[in-house]
Amino acid sequence: MHIALSAEHATQRLVRSWLQPAALNLKAQFKFEVLEQEVMTVPVDIVLGHWYHFCQSWSNTDGQWAFHANGKLTAAGDSWKVYGLII
Repeated sequence: MHIALSAEHATQRLVRSWLQPAALNLKAQFKFEVLEQEVMTVPVDIVLGHWYHFCQSWSNTDGQWAFHANGKLTAAGDSWKVYGLII
């Protein structure tokens, strides 16, 4: 899964989220970036062949972010890297 939104006629990705597969005894990771700045990296338990619903949110006014998996808040925090970014 990889989702990216780009500005019209631009090469810069505005928003990008993806699921990085598990490797070497590490969990898979859900990653989210805004304007090529990392907002969050959240480890997730994934079983192949199962359906999952992921939802991420981010507020540019205070850098707050949240990650929901299957309708439940899994992780939340803030990132100074994305504080005040405007898309």
